[in-house]
Amino acid sequence: MSNLVPDMQADRIQDIDLELLWRRGIRGLVFDLDNTITPWHQYAPNNDIAGWFEMVKQAGFKACILSNSGQEKVAKISKWLDVPVLANSKKPRLSGFLRASELLELAPEQLAMIGDQIFTDVFGGNRAGLYTILTEKIADEEFWGTKNISRRLERVVKRHW
Repeated sequence: MSNLVPDMQADRIQDIDLELLWRRGIRGLVFDLDNTITPWHQYAPNNDIAGWFEMVKQAGFKACILSNSGQEKVAKISKWLDVPVLANSKKPRLSGFLRASELLELAPEQLAMIGDQIFTDVFGGNRAGLYTILTEKIADEEFWGTKNISRRLERVVKRHW
C-alpha cells in the first residue's frame, strides 16, 4: 500500500515548489504526459506550460517525459518543450523509470516522477526509488480504462491515506 502513496501532491505542475525539490536533492523531473502536461491526446502545450518548462530548465533541473503513448504521438510535444520523450514506456513497469534515470544521467533518488495517476506514475515511481508527485488530472476526457477502472480504484486508495 505504501507504494501507492505519493511523496507530495499538487493541483497542477505549475504549483510544484521547485526550490523545495532542489533542497531535497532532486535534480531531474520525469513527467507523465496525458492529463499532466496536456489534456489526453492533445500534444501541444499551452503557453503557460511551455513557460513553466523554461523556468524548470533555468532552475537547473534536467527533464524528460515518460509516456505510455507511442512515439509518433508524442514527438510534437518533445519538440515544443525541448525535452526528450521516452514513449511506449509501459508504466508502471520499472524499465521506463530506469531508462529515464539513464537518459538524465541521474540516480533514481535524484529524480521526481510527476503525474496524475496513482497506479502508473506514483506506483511505478515509488517502486523505482523516485520521489513522487501526484497532480490532479487537467481534463475529464481520458482513456476509457483509466476513467472507468483506475480512477474508481484511486478513490478507494485515497480514502485509506
